[in-house]
Amino acid sequence: MSKVAEKYGIDLTHDHKTGCPGCIRKGNDSSRNNLQVYGGTESAHCFACGWTIASKEHREAMGWDEEEEYDEEEELVSTKDKLTDSEITQFKGYTSEEGGGVRGISDATYKHYAVRTKYNPTTGEADTQYYPYFEDGSLAGLKLRKLPKTFSSIGRVSSNSELFGYFRYKKSTARTICIFSGEIDAMSGRDMLVEYAKNKGSDFEETPCVSPATGEGSSTKQLKAHYEWFDRADKIIYFADQDDAGQAAIEKVVKALPHDKVYIATLPAKDVNELLMKGRQKDFINAFFKAKKFVPKGIVGSGDIYDKIVEEAMTPRLEFPPFMAPLNDLTGGGQALGTCTAISASTGVAKSTICNEMVYYWLFNSPHKIGVVSMEQNAGQYGELMLSRHTGRKIGRMKPEEKLEFLRSDWCKEKSQELFFTEDGDHRWHVLDERDESTEGLQEKILELIIACGCKVVCVDTLSDIFDSMDVPEQQKFTKWIKSVINKYGVLILLICHLRKAASGQKDGSKGAMADESSVQGSSTIVKSVALNIMLARNKLSDDPIERNTTIVALTKNRSGSETSNEVCKIYYDSSTHTLHDLQAWQEANPHQY
Repeated sequence: MSKVAEKYGIDLTHDHKTGCPGCIRKGNDSSRNNLQVYGGTESAHCFACGWTIASKEHREAMGWDEEEEYDEEEELVSTKDKLTDSEITQFKGYTSEEGGGVRGISDATYKHYAVRTKYNPTTGEADTQYYPYFEDGSLAGLKLRKLPKTFSSIGRVSSNSELFGYFRYKKSTARTICIFSGEIDAMSGRDMLVEYAKNKGSDFEETPCVSPATGEGSSTKQLKAHYEWFDRADKIIYFADQDDAGQAAIEKVVKALPHDKVYIATLPAKDVNELLMKGRQKDFINAFFKAKKFVPKGIVGSGDIYDKIVEEAMTPRLEFPPFMAPLNDLTGGGQALGTCTAISASTGVAKSTICNEMVYYWLFNSPHKIGVVSMEQNAGQYGELMLSRHTGRKIGRMKPEEKLEFLRSDWCKEKSQELFFTEDGDHRWHVLDERDESTEGLQEKILELIIACGCKVVCVDTLSDIFDSMDVPEQQKFTKWIKSVINKYGVLILLICHLRKAASGQKDGSKGAMADESSVQGSSTIVKSVALNIMLARNKLSDDPIERNTTIVALTKNRSGSETSNEVCKIYYDSSTHTLHDLQAWQEANPHQY
């Protein structure tokens, strides 16, 4: 049997008509009947394109040993040299102007950009697309897209090439130019703009739609080479992909263009072609007309500020527990994610107890997972404190035998299940149990709590212990790192801080005096960086048991609500149940105890 016939599945045993591989390769012969097969001589011929399988007798008479030479022309191979006229003719021989509807793009647009397509002669389906790139007006190279998405090139395609599509628009006088991230998006955009103009009955000149040959991140040189052409327009709309890479490239791309004319389109999909494929032409046209003038990163135009206000209003907040309820009123509903709060007090004033009670409250009254970085307790010790709170029993005061008996009781196990696991069996919160001595190691572990464990709230108790081994510049660097983490991951970080000892002759926070922010241990960048600064004071040596167990709460910095107070509330610690209460509420409920 003929090798060529076997390759393309052509039956040479009887007279009939079938699909012609030569025509199909060029996107033709949709009816699959161009090839006439002659069964008597086991040969075939297409009268449309001349593709032939010669009979054995004819091959012998002509001295042809290899019938494969009648098969398709050999394709061009990759080279850095500009395409020659003969190579261009050869390339056109095995490709077609018909785009075959690939990626939803019309044949008219494929022809407009001189894109050609090679079809699989066996299946008849589009196999490879060829995007032309010009130099000085003549075809220099072809960028190949082996469907669905494998790229290569033949001839010369580089940052020195003209933009894709430029050869159609270089004499355009249109006042708007659109730049897309790739050829497919440029053609998709052109398709939708042409359709829109047609539906509106517009006879205005077509809007140029072009794209660089290289990726968004490395297209600057090619765009700069067309600066004068871009500068003719009044408006340059850039349609970047909506993924991270596309958005990151915007600043680079804009630097290569007339800055004052650049507008950025925001797409409600990953890219322009997705909108075309899903029939969302209206969404694309809306993005075209609503493109906003470029504003450098980090700067917000006033026209965008209202949206930012709405976005800020929607930022989730964590309410303070009931024993600190007045803070919710002053802060507009509690602490917002994407911010940092500092709680500062002298040694022994109960700042860790208050922090733990806040964590306990959030475990059951917040949708966010909590991560705890305790510099003073390991996971077992911290867990014991939380279990004491949950069971209302001070486990730490129990003797070893009594403690084990309590922990092994069915009731305690049931309470432990409630505390340590969610209803679906997931961990309710996470504790950093292994603390690397290096700053870098600790930072890595905190990031693991946030990224790997999904913690949206991280409590660091105490920051002062971390700062003990750092000089001031290192402390400032660590504080800056905390701010970057907050901004990048949108988490709330709660910092517990020690206060410096009061000067000689002065009363400190452990004797009931409220210190000021300058007393916080460590670099001043701590207080400057936080959104809320909460100060605590308690006279822990008072003879009065009520006063001795009451902590005064001051709010000395309130970035969102502005209002501050030297005495927001008073917190009473009930040592018998290891529980915190609003002092006034506790006194009203327990009038017999004071």
